[in-house]
Amino acid sequence: EKGFISKQSFQGKPLFVFFTTTWCTPCQIGAQNLAKFDNEKGGDAFNVLIVFVDDKESDPQFVQWRDSYGNDDWYVAKGIKMAETYKVQFLDTKYVFDKDGIIRWVDLKPLPYSTIEPVLGSLLGA
Repeated sequence: EKGFISKQSFQGKPLFVFFTTTWCTPCQIGAQNLAKFDNEKGGDAFNVLIVFVDDKESDPQFVQWRDSYGNDDWYVAKGIKMAETYKVQFLDTKYVFDKDGIIRWVDLKPLPYSTIEPVLGSLLGA
């Protein structure tokens, strides 16, 4: 659904931000790994924002990507300006913010499942 996403949308929970495109294969695999972890934690322990950075892609493509590789409660957005703000230079760039909005982790590599627990576990009290 179209709507405005603000910092208030994510208050109270850690936030995983994933910069990608619909055609980035390593990003698709990373999203599937993140979805698996999300499901294991009950699906509402943290928020996920997928930021698409290819201005040629459309909202229906974003939703289809989320439905194919992620979870249906993940936020999706076209975020070229957001990518510029965070100085994103590579696909598969990821940020994790704690519940207070402080950046706790940044990564530019493909996301294996084994990386997710150490990154998010401490923020979830695991």
